[in-house]
Amino acid sequence: MCAEPSCEDGAEDGDETDVDCGGSCEPCEAGAGCASDADCRFEGVCEADGVASICRNATIGDIGNGERFTCVRLAEPGKVACWGANDYGQLGLGDTEARARNRRSSPGSIR
Repeated sequence: MCAEPSCEDGAEDGDETDVDCGGSCEPCEAGAGCASDADCRFEGVCEADGVASICRNATIGDIGNGERFTCVRLAEPGKVACWGANDYGQLGLGDTEARARNRRSSPGSIR
């Protein structure tokens, strides 16, 4: 009987985009394979390098913060990452759920 794919089996299987990361597993480190930005750790960017798509670190522009929340403008056009308190929707994600991890949103929606 074959073992079910898992996020801790030392193999790229299931919906993983690299060994034990991406897909439904934890996001991947820079240099690992990816299918989309969501597969990359720390709001990284999934970028095609001509052979395959790999995670690279996002480049940070301006940093702004408010009371109990922070946002950074990423170098990629139109990308902003925000995290922290979200009592009034200040993270620009369309809800009032607080986020411990940074999440991307559009710059025009940050208050």
